[in-house]
Formats: sequence, structure tokens, C-alpha cells
Amino acid sequence: MEGWVKFHRKAYDNFLYQENRPHTKREAWEDIIALVNHEDDKCLIGGSLIECKRGQSTKSLETWAKLFRWNKSKLRRFLILLKKENMLTLENVLKSTRLTICNYDIYQSERNAGETLVKRKRNAGETLTQPKQELKNNIIYTDEQNVNYSNFNKWLQENAPRVLKMQNPITIKEFLKLKEDNYLDKTGVEKLKEMDNWADLFKKISANKTLRNWVNREDEKKSK
Repeated sequence: MEGWVKFHRKAYDNFLYQENRPHTKREAWEDIIALVNHEDDKCLIGGSLIECKRGQSTKSLETWAKLFRWNKSKLRRFLILLKKENMLTLENVLKSTRLTICNYDIYQSERNAGETLVKRKRNAGETLTQPKQELKNNIIYTDEQNVNYSNFNKWLQENAPRVLKMQNPITIKEFLKLKEDNYLDKTGVEKLKEMDNWADLFKKISANKTLRNWVNREDEKKSK
């Protein structure tokens, strides 16, 4: 299933989301996507400022469990399941847990953040349309670009899953630039697989910069 559904966080104020019952796993996952940071920020934990980037949360396990109306044991099993499926990563930070959604831009891309709806005429046969121009400081990506990026991440999950877990995985903007600059040709694909097998991969921060450096070094070898 492809495409986007716009869902505003204010929907959680509706009575339909106030039922006094435990969440289903699907509802819990949707809540995680909706409630992690949508932009980089810092939060105060135990007197220390902790970095919390876009797609991350530093809510405690107790907070998540209370939100889902689960006990902590059930929550831990659920988070372990999501971690095994490469849907998120977990990191102990002081007295809390930093949760990071893998490939957050697939669920909440810059396209959605800057997207507006064109005013519609009041006739029954008309549908809502989206503007195609770039908005200030926001890029509207086409459906084809989003599908290509999604397929790229699926390929990574199957062939180079550790690259997806780097501190800064390849964003859609970086992916499109890599394609434009021919860094995702046969050599680039081979280097992504080599990066996945490299023991010191997680000492690097940016997947994009690491791939570019590896491809550049390979090109330099071939030119000698």
C-alpha cells in the first residue's frame, strides 16, 4: 500500500481517542509515530540537557506504559519486537530511554510537513489537489520520489540493515542527491554492502557522507 494519509495530532483530543482500555499493538505503534519529535530538540532529564532529534523520544518506559494502559513487562516485549523488526532502536539515557524510529521520514516526510491543501470549489465532483511548487524551507516530493526512497530503504533492510541503524541514516533529500550524482550505481551498491559488514561502521555518524567517501576512494583507486 502506497500514498499518504494526513493525520493531525489534534485528532487525539477527540473523544474517540479517550476510551479507557488498553491499546492494541497497532494503536501503540501509531502513537509512537505521532508522539516522537517532529524536529530536533533538547530535553531536561535529571538536571542534564539531552539531545532528542527528529523521530526520537526520551519518554520513560513508565510514561509509554501508562499511555498505552499496559504494564512495563508488556511494553518491553513490544519494544523488543519492534527493535527486532528494525522499526526502532533503543538507547539508555540517564534515567530514561531514547527511542528512535528507523527511517522516520518514510512516515512523516518533509513533503507532508510543508504540504498545504488548495482551496476547493463547492461542487460535488471536485477533489482536493496539492500544490506542486516548492514552499519556503520545505520541499514537496513527488509520489514517485517517495516510492523510490521507500524501495531504497526496503533494499537496505534486506541487504545492508546496519546502514539503516547509523546515527544519521540517508534521508530522502540525500537519497535523491546521491542518485543525481551517480553514487548509487553498481559501485555504490557494492560499497553499501561493504559498509554493512564493516565492524567500525557505527563509529561514523552520517551514512550519506560515509558512502560518498567510500565511493570516492574506490574511484581514485580505479583512476590510478
